[in-house]
Amino acid sequence: MLLDHVVQLARCTAAGDAVTDSFISLLRDASDDHETLVAWNGAADSELSAARVDSLRRLRRGLAAGTKDLDGQVMHLQAPDCRTTSVRWGSLSPRDWREDGLGVELPAVHFQLKHLEQTMYLEVAVVDERGEVMIVRCSTFQTAPELLPSTEAHPRLLHFPLLFPLSDSSVPLLTSWCTITLPLRSLLLSLTPPVKLKCVVGVAVHATCRLRRVWFSEEDAPAEVDEALLLRGGMPELALFAAVEGQAGE
Repeated sequence: MLLDHVVQLARCTAAGDAVTDSFISLLRDASDDHETLVAWNGAADSELSAARVDSLRRLRRGLAAGTKDLDGQVMHLQAPDCRTTSVRWGSLSPRDWREDGLGVELPAVHFQLKHLEQTMYLEVAVVDERGEVMIVRCSTFQTAPELLPSTEAHPRLLHFPLLFPLSDSSVPLLTSWCTITLPLRSLLLSLTPPVKLKCVVGVAVHATCRLRRVWFSEEDAPAEVDEALLLRGGMPELALFAAVEGQAGE
């Protein structure tokens, strides 16, 4: 049921060459087992299995010792080049957002992520009151906020650094999992001139990281999934949620 739900709602893309470290799978966070491949380079699973297990083992050795894992299934995205491997809901394209976009009007988006101390980034495509698309990107390779103008090939880009707690800090980390919240309405209104958010049309997460949840809410709502929403039939993993009564996002 979980895999069917992910395939129906998301576009999962992995590098198409023979790089065995580029793949997306569903697996147990604590043990890396019970794995189901979602996207890979097209080679037979038997050819990739040993290399994938070895690469997962190497990633785990690089994490802070003693941090707790989740006892459940999550999505693992991995690639040497983060541009090649991603999961996406809706559209990030200025050309087809009207047909394929999410159309979510809630102004805050939340990501429950596990930082694997690798390069990664998030992208959210928004549409303003004039019908123009802007990409809000948060990446581990950006050093300062930057607003880039649109070009013929790309929409306007608002780029932020994505910072995670350091594993070697003086305060020990309990877990590598955290919640990233983007208050989109506030971010756009802080620009000069201010931009008024109309809706969100696309969300993407790029390797390398682990993803458990993505959901939307009002800006003043708690940055957690509404448990009552889950009891009404919402999937608890890897889905888009609205943390307000009666509005479940796709």
